[in-house]
Amino acid sequence: MSVSRSKYYYQAVGESSENLKLMRKIDEFHLSHPEWGYPRMTEYLRASGLTCNKKRVARLMKKMNIRSVLPKPNTSLSAKSHKKYPYLLRGLKVSRSNEVWATCSLPVRCNQKILYI
Repeated sequence: MSVSRSKYYYQAVGESSENLKLMRKIDEFHLSHPEWGYPRMTEYLRASGLTCNKKRVARLMKKMNIRSVLPKPNTSLSAKSHKKYPYLLRGLKVSRSNEVWATCSLPVRCNQKILYI
């Protein structure tokens, strides 16, 4: 049957009553403050007297499919005003030594002076 014994006998365990209480509080507060993510939600829950950590709140919010409604930073898109430089080595086959060079200026502190190597 190709079903392992552990899969056959496994019985899922539901959330504890404490987690259900936390989930209810998270849901209530998310309706009034949908812009808050798990760090601020954790601070609110701790201030209201519940014991929880960020990982637990993040897991419960993920399970409830609750996310902040604020836009996320999009760092993948470049600004239209920035100039795009072409990659000059595309398609070039390096066949001998000293054909292509690369540099990197790395600051190194040496006898209270900064040397760039």
